[in-house]
Amino acid sequence: RAAMLPLTAIFAKGGTYVTTGYFQAGEALRMMAEDKVTATYPSFWTIMSDLVDHPDFEKTDLSRVKLMNANFAVQPPEIGEKMKKALPNAVFVGTFGMTETAGTVSTSRLDATEKQRFTRLGTPLSGMEVKAINHETGEEVSPGEKGEAWIRGYSTFTEYYKSPEKTAEALDEDGWFHSGDQISIDPDGQIMFHGRLKD
Repeated sequence: RAAMLPLTAIFAKGGTYVTTGYFQAGEALRMMAEDKVTATYPSFWTIMSDLVDHPDFEKTDLSRVKLMNANFAVQPPEIGEKMKKALPNAVFVGTFGMTETAGTVSTSRLDATEKQRFTRLGTPLSGMEVKAINHETGEEVSPGEKGEAWIRGYSTFTEYYKSPEKTAEALDEDGWFHSGDQISIDPDGQIMFHGRLKD
């Protein structure tokens, strides 16, 4: 699902999309070097840690990478430091999203500061609304405070398959998806993920 965004972006720009059916760090590093990859989407800690801990990581030329969706805000700090060193020409961005929103809800903008791109998960995409709600009172929390992510926009799902009860719990009559994710929103609109309120 999340792979659809970079795939359609590559088609729109007339590029080449490189992927595998099953992630293996050594194979991914080889492909990145041989295919001269310029943008990457390894958003998750499990993928990042496998890449930076692989014996071929330090000897793989990754200098052509210009953009990486890295989500360093939710990864151990050493991952970001290793990636910065290995990809000196890259801009790193963070994203926040989920299956029910067809992937990405927010992403770092290229004009965001490096600190924002390393410690936050960006601002909502055009056409998406996000607010942090106090789970007990139903009121929107103040900037910087934690609350449940409520999301509304063009890519929000319409229903859970054959589960009207679950759909009714998650989607309100105004189209807001009550995600169960705990977030905070900075005064400048930057989103940070703080875990789940429910499984």
